[in-house]
Amino acid sequence: MENQDFQKELRNQINEWDADIARLMARADEARPEVRARYLADIGRLKSQKKKVEARLKDLENSQEDMSGGLDITREKQVASVINPLERFR
Repeated sequence: MENQDFQKELRNQINEWDADIARLMARADEARPEVRARYLADIGRLKSQKKKVEARLKDLENSQEDMSGGLDITREKQVASVINPLERFR
C-alpha cells in the first residue's frame, strides 16, 4: 500500500470513529445512569485510541519514508480495540 493511500485509509477510519463516538454519546444521554457510566467509559477508551491513531497519522504525514508495514499492524490492533466496545452496544 502506498503511503498516501494508507494515510487516506487512516483518516477515513478516524472519521468513522468520530461518528461512532457521536452515536454512543447520543445513546449515553438517553441511558439509565448505570448504563450511561459504561457508555462513557467506552467512549473514553475510543477517544484515547483515536488520539493515538491521529498521532501516528501525523507522524506518518511528517515522515518521508513509507512506514505502512508497521502501521498496518498498529492499525489492526487499534481497530480491534475499538470494535469490541462498539459491538457491545449494537
